[in-house]
Amino acid sequence: MNYTKSALIMRVRQQAQGLLEVVEHGAVIDYHDDREALGIILQAVPPEMLRSLAAKDSAKEAWDALKTLRMGSERVCEDRAQTHRLDFENLQFKDEERMEEFALRLTSIVNDLEALGDGITERKVVRKFLCCVP
Repeated sequence: MNYTKSALIMRVRQQAQGLLEVVEHGAVIDYHDDREALGIILQAVPPEMLRSLAAKDSAKEAWDALKTLRMGSERVCEDRAQTHRLDFENLQFKDEERMEEFALRLTSIVNDLEALGDGITERKVVRKFLCCVP
C-alpha cells in the first residue's frame, strides 16, 4: 500500500472516530483516544514500521515520524520516476537489436514507472514503439 493511500484511509478513519485533532495537533482528550488514534495508524503501516511507531509516546509523534519517513521515501521514488521518464524519452532502437529486445527494454521502463505510481498511457507507449523501430 502506498503512503498517499494509507494516509487517506487513516485520515478518514480518524475523522469518523473524532480523533483527527489528536493526531494532527496532539490534542489529547484522554489516553484512550490517543491509543485509539495510534491503533488506526498502526493498522495502515507495513509490519517493518510497527515497532518504531508503536514505541512513540503519542499518536501525534507516530504520525509525525511516519510523515518524515515517507517524505524521504517519496523523494527517492520521485527521483527514480524522473530517471525512468528520461529513459523513456531518450529510448532509441540500437543497431543490431532485435525488435523483441527493444520491446522488452520499453516494457521494463514502463513497468518500472507504473510500479512507482507514474504510469504512461498505452497510446504514448505504442507511439514510442512505432517511432523507434526501423
